[in-house]
Amino acid sequence: MEVEGMLLFSIMDGIGYQKQQILLNRFPDFAALMNADEKRLRDISVLSEKDVACILHHQRHPELLTDFRHKMKKEGIGYISREEKEYPARLKVLPDPPCGIFYKGRLPCPKTKQIAMVGARMCSPYGKKYAAEIAKALVGAGASVISGMARGVDGISQEAALDAGGETFGILAGGVDQIYPPEHRELYQRICENGGIISEYPPGIAPARGMFPRRNRIISALAEALIIIEARAKSGSLITGDFALEQGKDIFVLPGRLGDPLSVGCNAYIKQGAGIITSIEELLLELGLSSGKINEEKMKNNFALEKEDSLVYSCLRLVPKTLEELLEETKLPLLAVIESAQRLTDFGLAEEVYKNQYSRSR
Repeated sequence: MEVEGMLLFSIMDGIGYQKQQILLNRFPDFAALMNADEKRLRDISVLSEKDVACILHHQRHPELLTDFRHKMKKEGIGYISREEKEYPARLKVLPDPPCGIFYKGRLPCPKTKQIAMVGARMCSPYGKKYAAEIAKALVGAGASVISGMARGVDGISQEAALDAGGETFGILAGGVDQIYPPEHRELYQRICENGGIISEYPPGIAPARGMFPRRNRIISALAEALIIIEARAKSGSLITGDFALEQGKDIFVLPGRLGDPLSVGCNAYIKQGAGIITSIEELLLELGLSSGKINEEKMKNNFALEKEDSLVYSCLRLVPKTLEELLEETKLPLLAVIESAQRLTDFGLAEEVYKNQYSRSR
């Protein structure tokens, strides 16, 4: 079905994956759905009165969907449906993949290793320290950090990733225009600029209790592995961990002291065979990441590089930069920047992540 139809499913409250599949089988395109009469809709047993009323309302007022898309565009909100190639492949394997995802900023790059980090909201100084250090090490080794932008470990790890020049993605339990918690407004803006805010819920939907567990399955699904930094016996982090196990993802936990309530959840996963974080270097190796020192060694040993290359390389970060940004920072001629970026790419020191957008190699 066209994007318009998938978007309609996304903004209709109560149209879950099973109902979507039935509707997609009955109506192969958006026009067929919009032209279906009331009797035909009521004959579909899984549709509630509310579902039928919503579809009929949109049939009578097609401008609503158009206005909704215009509002999204004005607010810088993108939408990718499950039918589009840009839809994250890792979400497609879920038993109930979102019909589409809304985002501000950008979506995770498929070429980049994505690691999820979650943990206690009221974390200890020990948890704060290692949440920050691990996040910095991950982005320094070329990975992106995925989390829920919550208080405590989530926010600390995402802040640290940004401070280290990396990128991070915040998965929300409400619309992407709903900053939650409200004190993370600055973090929200930074993530939009250096990563992205993602949700399966349409703009304008405030977060509610039942949305957080569903959000957690997206966090674990988008990541290759999950790191848990402190978790109580009953914790949202454990919900994310259980989803990760169901999805076949590796889990790594920060070990804690016996008798410490913040260590109960992590220690329970250790009993189930989760990886134990005993050193950050070993964690990076387990995740298939390097320590981030390799590129500097390459720079020293590549005598074929021109002097401009060091200048261009010094301006590159893990978050891609456009040619215009590199021109502004290096003050070099356009041709010199293009040739330098190409040499750095040829030597494996840089990547052209998007057209004419370069980052340090990951």
